[in-house]
Amino acid sequence: MKKKQIIFLVFLSIFMLAGCSPKKSYDNCFEVDIVIDLSPIANDAYDSALLELRNSKQKIIKKLDLDKSIGKLSQLRLEEGLYSMVVSLFKDETLVARLPIKEQMQISPKFIVKPIFTLTIDDDEQKLFPVVKADHFAKTNSPVVLDGSLSFAQGSFFSRWIIKSKPYNSKIATQISEEIVTSVVFDYPGTYELALVLEDGANSESLSFTIEVADSWLFFAEPVFKIASCKDGNIAVLHGVPAKLSVFGTLENSVTLGSVAKGLVTSNSGNYLAVWVDNTVRIYSMPDLYEIDSFELPYVVGCYLAITDAGVFYLIGFENNQCTIFAWSLDTGLKRNLFRQGSQRLFTKGEKVYLGFYQFMELFFSWQNEGEEAETQTLLQKTILCINDRYALDENKTLYKFRADGSLISDFQFPINGYVSQALFADSLLIWTIRDYSYSRDKSISVFDIEAKKHLQSWEIPRFQVADDIIAKDIAIINETVAVVYEPPL
Repeated sequence: MKKKQIIFLVFLSIFMLAGCSPKKSYDNCFEVDIVIDLSPIANDAYDSALLELRNSKQKIIKKLDLDKSIGKLSQLRLEEGLYSMVVSLFKDETLVARLPIKEQMQISPKFIVKPIFTLTIDDDEQKLFPVVKADHFAKTNSPVVLDGSLSFAQGSFFSRWIIKSKPYNSKIATQISEEIVTSVVFDYPGTYELALVLEDGANSESLSFTIEVADSWLFFAEPVFKIASCKDGNIAVLHGVPAKLSVFGTLENSVTLGSVAKGLVTSNSGNYLAVWVDNTVRIYSMPDLYEIDSFELPYVVGCYLAITDAGVFYLIGFENNQCTIFAWSLDTGLKRNLFRQGSQRLFTKGEKVYLGFYQFMELFFSWQNEGEEAETQTLLQKTILCINDRYALDENKTLYKFRADGSLISDFQFPINGYVSQALFADSLLIWTIRDYSYSRDKSISVFDIEAKKHLQSWEIPRFQVADDIIAKDIAIINETVAVVYEPPL
């Protein structure tokens, strides 16, 4: 079997961290102003600066407002506690110095007025200044240049590049090179933490940084809402405001849809694609993005979509606090409003349609009897995450097999810790993201061979160093490529 690949689609954003109110609030936070004296470093050596604050619970990174040799932060909201701080100075987006602050900052409920902390960077003892130029994103099996030539010191020094952490299945050596400019080739997708170490015989300084690695990347400077696999190995991407639908792969195409994107789904064969934007649902043939039809749904508040290979489209919404299922046939033009109580997931298998939240039920209705309530048959008292023509997976990582009569039987229990936040089938493969119980964050992506009940491959989800959480927003399989939307949290 070919090695599976992984491609990350990344939404690049400015990281703005949550804060607190001017006085003590419900989340035990306090508002402070910070002034930092940067005069030990020449003004022309940097043009921007970041302040990193750490306590026993969290790390916060904020951009400093610069005024000559002073860096300022106003109305910063912090929890009670003792904070250590480091200032990172940049010139043309290149890190030129990373300097600790002498004092620690105590945030206390004893404040009567908002405090102003005046701090000074500590450069008295630092003799070595490592500076790194390197891409933050890289591809597997492609050389990545590591450039430390801008590093400086009070005298001569030696350098070495090391890998401090890497994906658990990477075989790359931890000692890279002793050359100040070198290159490295990464063998596996995931997050790599590297460091440039400078030494002069008596002193040692290091600068750590991360590189996110995948087999390929697509970058978007706007939100990516949803992705889906479609015909001929293409990937459909719903992104941007106003919303746009784009196809990447053998055929690249894009259409502008409207102001608010709410849903995207493809048929199992990938020949049809349905998009809900504003209160309009549009149906496209794939991968040429030819609009087949569209219709208005002014009553729908929530949205869950499904479409069969024969072009029968289903949508779940809510009207007057009642769950509404809308069915529409592309072939005949027939439409039906089906009313059922409560469901949040729709699945199709062949031309059958299922509801899958808390209970897994098959839906039955007649196209001819308008106004007649749809009937259901409960197959499992479980929340189902995904299905294909032969299997269904529930939230407890139990795999069920469809019998010939349409019922389900338990087939296999995956012995995996953590809970599955997303899952999907692709032919004989099952892919999912595992979320860590302790930290409520996505941790890894795994692929299984369903027939052999065998684990094939896993990848760690990129961390993006400045983000505390890890979110794999959406996943898809295109041929034998795993595609992941990764969005660093705000």
